[in-house]
Amino acid sequence: MNATGDGCPICARVASASEPTGGWILRDSLWSVCVADGFEVPGWVFVELNRHAEGPWSLEPAEAATLGPLLTQVSQAVRSVTGAERVYWMAYGELMPHFHVLVAPRLPHAPPEQRGPALFGARADLVDLDRAAAVAADLRAALSG
Repeated sequence: MNATGDGCPICARVASASEPTGGWILRDSLWSVCVADGFEVPGWVFVELNRHAEGPWSLEPAEAATLGPLLTQVSQAVRSVTGAERVYWMAYGELMPHFHVLVAPRLPHAPPEQRGPALFGARADLVDLDRAAAVAADLRAALSG
């Protein structure tokens, strides 16, 4: 993979020989898709730039050109696998200053306090390590087929 940022947890994950929870869902020369530590909510995945860059303003032309199609492909798989009514994209970059997009399904039965931006705040209540790993395997299969 490409250049890394010192102390960056995403760079460390991308460069590591070990697999994240549920394994790598998708990887190519520019992007990696996985379940991130602390975000083990079934269907929640990070689309991560393989090289260190802090935000979308730092994307190189090939990265920018592939981001939209990749997010669409991942979102379609997330919706298909989870039965999501909506699929949200979030890219704050405050906790981890490495460009990544959290793709998160909002299921049809989600209560009002877990809809829209509030879904992100409900993360701790939604974590399920085993189910997140199983959904990751289903997403990998959906994206490889």
